[in-house]
Amino acid sequence: MKLRTLFISLAIAFGVLVIGANPVNATGPSRIEPSKANVYSGYAPLKIYSDPECTQFTGNTLSKNVEVWKTFQMYYTGDPYINPKSFDLGANQWISSADVDSIGDNNNEFLAAYSDYKSVPVYSDPQFKYQMSTLNPEIAYWKITRYTTYFDGYAAIDLGHNQWVKYTDIRMIPEVVFTNAGMQLVNSQGIPTSSIQVSGDYKVFSAQKINGVFHLNLGNDNQWRAF
Repeated sequence: MKLRTLFISLAIAFGVLVIGANPVNATGPSRIEPSKANVYSGYAPLKIYSDPECTQFTGNTLSKNVEVWKTFQMYYTGDPYINPKSFDLGANQWISSADVDSIGDNNNEFLAAYSDYKSVPVYSDPQFKYQMSTLNPEIAYWKITRYTTYFDGYAAIDLGHNQWVKYTDIRMIPEVVFTNAGMQLVNSQGIPTSSIQVSGDYKVFSAQKINGVFHLNLGNDNQWRAF
């Protein structure tokens, strides 16, 4: 994701509006905290404000050549501090959270997405404004490249090159899953085989429905657990 100049020099990374913003401590019910989030602008020329309340428009907008931006601070209007009102892209250049989605790369968090062979709608943007196609019903497993979040949950899943699906339309398969000791394992026909001996995180190798119930594979064909 390359950058051009906006109205000051920009570092080329992916949406970094330079310049070492220092964390600011706010008092009272509102507060500003450091942020490591990346936000999705969708190449839109979003308004940039000089204040976290987003009331003082600078007259400048985000570059239409950049899709994802790094943030340095986030502003909360009050407790509970769950949904930030705005993000600072550096040097007190604020954008409204209402205009963007928080976005993360799938770095070994999810193994794949499972569509259950359904023709799930595919959109060109994580706001689901423009449907471009549907998933192929002959395929059940899809690679996840990134995702957006809303509050503490997932909202949109990108299956590559801005092919977004709704989180509620698809099943996320984790890379690892915590499994309690004593959990019954079955084979791919649903016949009980053994049980988990030690509680802990177990690597997931694949997933499928067995007798109508979604299962994760923890090893060989005799090690499927309900999920």
